[in-house]
Amino acid sequence: MASDPEKQVDWDKGNLIKVEKLTPEPLQKGSRYRGKFKGMGSVSYEFVFDPPKRFAHSAKLPFGRIRHIFTLDAVPEGTQLTKEGILNLNPLGWLMVPMLKRMLRRRFRAINTELREYLVGK
Repeated sequence: MASDPEKQVDWDKGNLIKVEKLTPEPLQKGSRYRGKFKGMGSVSYEFVFDPPKRFAHSAKLPFGRIRHIFTLDAVPEGTQLTKEGILNLNPLGWLMVPMLKRMLRRRFRAINTELREYLVGK
């Protein structure tokens, strides 16, 4: 559920406005999507899919490239989600480092909250 970009619109309502599939095949490694994100505009990203343990996407943003990796591990309480963001900054991004740190910290926390609330409500 969390790994499907088309379902992200349901749980990430505060950030993802819409998602468009750019490749015809079913969701799999290499599938490409374009998302319209609040504050970022339209962002194309490639989806890396390794079910059921891991998924990731890579996107070119105004401040550089980001790779966002989600790893899912079984724990006694259910499933543990670990997120990792890897940034390759361009010159604009290097100027924005203090703001980007805060922005990404807030965004990762928001993802935690949105997913938790969505899954509890299901």
